[in-house]
Formats: sequence, C-alpha cells, structure tokens
Amino acid sequence: MTRSCFALICCTWLAACSSDTLQPVVGLTTAGDVKSSPDGQLGDSLSDIAAGADAAAPDTGPCSADVCGSAPDAAPDVPVATADAAIDAAADVTAKYGVCSNLFLCTEVACGTTMPKGCAQVCIDAAGPEAQAEYLPFSLCVETYCRQGLCNNSNDPNCMGTCSWQKCYGKLLPCGSDGKSGAATCDAMITCYDKCANAAPQCMFDCYATLSAAAQSDYQAMNDCFVAAGGTDPGKSCPDQLFKCIAGGKSGAKTCLDTLICTDTCNSLADSAKFGCIAACYEQATVADQKTFLAVSKCLNGTSTATCSDDIVTCTNPTGAKNCLDVISCVDPCKATGKSEGVCFFTCMSQASKPEAKKFVDLLMCVGSQCASCNKDKTCEDACTKSKCQAQLNGCLGQ
Repeated sequence: MTRSCFALICCTWLAACSSDTLQPVVGLTTAGDVKSSPDGQLGDSLSDIAAGADAAAPDTGPCSADVCGSAPDAAPDVPVATADAAIDAAADVTAKYGVCSNLFLCTEVACGTTMPKGCAQVCIDAAGPEAQAEYLPFSLCVETYCRQGLCNNSNDPNCMGTCSWQKCYGKLLPCGSDGKSGAATCDAMITCYDKCANAAPQCMFDCYATLSAAAQSDYQAMNDCFVAAGGTDPGKSCPDQLFKCIAGGKSGAKTCLDTLICTDTCNSLADSAKFGCIAACYEQATVADQKTFLAVSKCLNGTSTATCSDDIVTCTNPTGAKNCLDVISCVDPCKATGKSEGVCFFTCMSQASKPEAKKFVDLLMCVGSQCASCNKDKTCEDACTKSKCQAQLNGCLGQ
C-alpha cells in the first residue's frame, strides 16, 4: 500500500498538465525566416540586416531590458535589424512598431534562435511606448530564466531560443494579442491551444485574445506557477491555479468523493482527452468540495500537511459502521470487480465511521511515506509496516 497506489486518482493525470503540455512546441524563427507585415513595414529584409542597413550603432554595453543572448561582452557585435530609413530620418513620425505583435515579429527576424546580446534593441527603440510596455515582461522573463539562468554557461547556440519559448511564452501572449480580450473562460485557452499543435505563434495569440481579462489573469497565474515549479511535472505543485483555470469558474452539486472517482475514470483516456475529462469532473462539484478536492490532491501528490488525514476523511465523508480492519478487508474484493485500487480505497473508506476511516488513512499515509522504497513488494511492505508504522497498525487493529 505505497503512496503511489494511494495517489492513482490524482497523480497520473496531473502529468498531462505539466509545463511541456501547456507550452508551445514551436521555436522562435531562425534568422533565415523573413517576417513582414501586410504593409511591408515589419523590419528590414535579411539582405539589409546582413549588410547592417541604416548603420546600426555597435553594442557598447549591457542590453538592459532587452531579450539578451548569452554571448560574452567581448564577443563581436552581431548585425541586427534596423528601423527603416524613413523612420530614422523623421523622428517625429508615429513609431514604426506601434503594436507589440509587430515588435515581436521584428525581434524574431533580428534575434533568430541564438538571440545574441542586444539583438532586439533596435526593434524596441523603433516601437511605441505601449508596444514596449507589453513586450517588457517577456524580455525580463528571458533575462531571468534564460540569460542569467539556464543558458548562462551553455554551449548550445540555440539555448536562448529554446529556453525563452519554454519558460516565457506565457509572458509573450499579451504582446502577441496586442492587449485584446474577449469573453471566453480560461479553459478555452487550453482547448484552443491544443488545436494549434505545431502552428505558428499567431494561433496561440489568437486563442489568448478570446479570453476575458479575468480569464487571461487566471491563465497567467497558472503559467507563472508552472514555470516557477519546474521539474518534470510542475502541475503537481499548482493544483489551485490549474483547477481555477480548467473549471472556468463553474461548479455543480457533486461531492469531493464523486470528483475523486470521476477523475479516476479519466486515467484510461488518451492525453488529448484526459484534460477535458478532468475539467468536466471538477466543475460538477460544489465550491466547498472543489476546495477539499484541491487539498486532497496536494496530499496525494506528496505535499503532506498536518491536515491531510482530516482532509481525506472529509472528502470521503464516511457515514458507515465498519472499522479500519473492515476497510482493509474490503479493498481486494472491490478490486476484483474491476475498479481501480484508488477508487476502492475511497469507496471502502466511505463505508466506515469517521474515527475508523481516519485510522485507515493514518496507516495508509504512514506506509506511503515510510515504505515507498518497497515499490509495491508486499513482503517488503509488511516488514516495513511492522517496523515503521507499528503504532498506526495497532490503532487500525484496535490494539
């Protein structure tokens, strides 16, 4: 009875909500990709860039809030995109990149995947104040997580491009959508993004623009948490933000136990369908039961707290007369009916009295934390339980 068994309801599907799932799989364009706007004003041609058109000034210092590459200060300057000559000659005209999406496309051409130091500055200098303000969170994120972080000592020439897309794309969404918003809920962004697959970033920008301002805030909070959590499955660290987004603010009349059992049925689905299944389960619970479910999710995924046992008992809402030993004896026959081990744990607990259900939870959590190294080997677990969880076992047996 390891914690991995006990957590089947929640830990399996949370992998579908990791940062890899919620982040784009496309990279920034290479320097060989020509980007231009419908009116032909997005950045110089690549031949102009290569020739250093408009006589761009050499880089003489730190790149400040720019999206910086990892090249050392002593590295030779790299030719960058420059503003059109007409803009250079007329300082009083409207900024060339008046909206952030155009500014971003300019920086794509200028920086490519290597993103050398100072590469985007000429684009930023030619942009309007609103575009600069919307671009700033993305550039600061890249500076923090990539230039000064993951790519600080990297020899991979594409590290900056890869890192910026994996860690900071969420900060780019307001820029790419030019501050537009709609009426859709946060979960619409996730289902819309799934349709983008390997499409251009514009697809994701369009998705983000359909969200309401509140939904955009919820999505940003979820993405920020995912990025900060890191690891292979950061979704486990962000259940509050995750479920606030995927439920879209919806609630119903189902209980926490109903939600646990419902989400367990999602585990057999393909990843593409799993997320929607979990959202549908969660949004049917009452607001109070959603809160309890979140607390239990944290407990089952390794974030143990002093209230975990009580939270799990509250979720299962035991109303029967069976004792702790009865619950243990109930699990295997339940599994023989085809139900999962996780569902059987919770279903059997619901048939006990609250004090006896708590004894069972205390024993199960002790075995899960103290005997995880047994990897479900029953002989090992039996020996471990007797040596490390004897007090909880005696309590369950009424001794």
